[in-house]
Amino acid sequence: TLELITLATEMMVVLGLLAFTVFLFVSEIVRIDLAAILVMVLLGLIAQLPTMENVADVSHLFDGFASNAVISIVAVMIIGAGLDKTGIMSKVAALILKHGGKTEGRIIPIIS
Repeated sequence: TLELITLATEMMVVLGLLAFTVFLFVSEIVRIDLAAILVMVLLGLIAQLPTMENVADVSHLFDGFASNAVISIVAVMIIGAGLDKTGIMSKVAALILKHGGKTEGRIIPIIS
């Protein structure tokens, strides 16, 4: 038999916040990093409302930033953006295309 799942108010709020997050990521109204931080802050603010204490544990809201993996990914994104803004990425791409041609089979060994 199939049981009906009833959505609690907290579940609906979290699903709404998830839909809002997907909308921000897809539409790119704001940069993706700003959208992610905005959603974390919104989650913390929602958890402060009187009937929404169970939505999130605000004492652990930003614990993910303590992870070396997260900081490494952020660092790679910052370095990549810097290289792109300076134009170095375009020069490297032109060099790769010059030596490798335009076929995937020839480019992959060059960048590997």
